[in-house]
Amino acid sequence: MSVVYQARERFKVSKDAPLMAIGVPVRRSAAGCVEFWMSLFQMMPPLNVRVAYIIQKGMLPAAARNEIMKTAIQQGTSYILFLDDDVLFPDVTALRLWAHMKVHPEAAAITGIYTTKFDPTEPLCYAGFGNGAFWDWQFGDLREIHSAGAGCFMVDVARAAKLKPALDGEAVYCR
Repeated sequence: MSVVYQARERFKVSKDAPLMAIGVPVRRSAAGCVEFWMSLFQMMPPLNVRVAYIIQKGMLPAAARNEIMKTAIQQGTSYILFLDDDVLFPDVTALRLWAHMKVHPEAAAITGIYTTKFDPTEPLCYAGFGNGAFWDWQFGDLREIHSAGAGCFMVDVARAAKLKPALDGEAVYCR
């Protein structure tokens, strides 16, 4: 079961305002990722949007994301921003991804570019299966890609809710 925390809005927000969730699959102790939590608490949400944090710990990240997505669907969330607890991000990440999702309703998901943690780094973004990292992008670009890392991406929850169940009868949102 995921733990849901309703964020206290910085500004007065209508209870009918859209709900954005920030989903975090926690893989380590909170003390081990202080920089992540500081980064998260400085994040600026879009104006007139309610925010809920959905935290899932005690399982592998893909399984945790599936549980977080189920909770987001039950909560009636518009979009969910998945963030891994080992990724640091700018304070405008949620705002930018939300704006891109609103401007591009054809997109089921939009990812932020982040890199591997070894030297030399490479973006966790792929244009095609087996083609290696996708390097042909500029800051602010929106490009259709094959796949990306799941450490910083926003998903249209209504579209995800329509995914067909896997063989075991469960919908699988992340593998």
